[in-house]
Amino acid sequence: MVWFVYGTGADINISLEQAGDLQIFGEGTHDCKLATVDADLLRVIQSARAFEWSVFAPSVDEATIDPLGRGLMKRYLANPKRATAMINYHPAEKFIGARFIFPQDTFNIFHTMCQTILGDPRLGYLWRLDFDSTHAGGASQKDPTVAEFVNDDFQVRRPYFSNEITFRIRSERR
Repeated sequence: MVWFVYGTGADINISLEQAGDLQIFGEGTHDCKLATVDADLLRVIQSARAFEWSVFAPSVDEATIDPLGRGLMKRYLANPKRATAMINYHPAEKFIGARFIFPQDTFNIFHTMCQTILGDPRLGYLWRLDFDSTHAGGASQKDPTVAEFVNDDFQVRRPYFSNEITFRIRSERR
């Protein structure tokens, strides 16, 4: 499964949090390419009103990065030289949300990239997220079923984790 998120500099925000940590977040339109056609998952994805994302440096408190304790930090720590992402569906609000942890040097580069387009609706960005079936802590597990991914009960709901992350800046919106 490959997920694409498109936005502009006007869709990006940078926040200095109380603890002194930077958080970079935004939203955009999204499109998902499924390896196999899953009509139920496709229907959920297409019904989502937005795609919201947040990027954190590894120094940020784990409870801030992964408030439900789904294993994002554990997965990052298993390979701290590589960025890690987790994607969730939020059924009540009907949106897709992604949370990223970037190694500090990568986070610094990402921050600079975002600063160059911040607030400019003429400059766009593109996320490309490739997903695999490896979950929290590097343990291989079956991908969530559609029912698990969209479940109304947050204790049952399971995320997808990304093993490949690309962020690009472009001069015009798709």
